[in-house]
Amino acid sequence: MAVKKQQYNIELVRGRDFTQQFSLFNKETGATLNISSYTLKSEIRKSMKIASTLLVEGGFSIDDSQAASGIFVLSLTDTQTLALTDSKGYYDIVFTVGGISESWFWGEVTIIDLPTDIST
Repeated sequence: MAVKKQQYNIELVRGRDFTQQFSLFNKETGATLNISSYTLKSEIRKSMKIASTLLVEGGFSIDDSQAASGIFVLSLTDTQTLALTDSKGYYDIVFTVGGISESWFWGEVTIIDLPTDIST
């Protein structure tokens, strides 16, 4: 596939909703990349090893409703980010089609705390 595979680090705030939109383009032509036939999966773990501790049960939610236009969105709820006890983790996004799975994005997840209580 003609997509640029790359490291992309994420920063999220503990106790807040998180969303990150990705737009995919063919690296050779610049055209949007139709990924509607792909299955996407992404998890956050303590290290880059598969056997390491899973930090978010079930991983990121992935909205691929605009996949034909090369767009998908990763998200976590405020409840999921509040449950994170580590300050750093690692993720990747696996794209699977025709039995072939590849990680197109990966990187560090930095979890930060901010002082404003938004629950009141």
